[in-house]
Amino acid sequence: KLCIHHNDISEIDEDIHLLSKLQHINISSNRFVSLPDNFYKLQQLTWLQMDNTQLTSVSHEIGRVCTFVGYCYNSIVVIINFHFTLFFLFQFHISF
Repeated sequence: KLCIHHNDISEIDEDIHLLSKLQHINISSNRFVSLPDNFYKLQQLTWLQMDNTQLTSVSHEIGRVCTFVGYCYNSIVVIINFHFTLFFLFQFHISF
């Protein structure tokens, strides 16, 4: 579990994927505008809380990685590849 919420952090290190056993991350209330590409290599990640960040987009890979994603109070515009639409509908449990 990694809880770094409310820390005024603006960037996640590219080496985040080296935390290979990580299952739960809370990055809420930080200044992130993007997630590093290696973030989507966290094979055991199941829970991601990213409320109140400055993220504007998330890769479609997040649906493959996580079963729960919370992102209230964001400006996220998720562009979903048509082939992944059904996958997203069943994999995302979005909190509002």
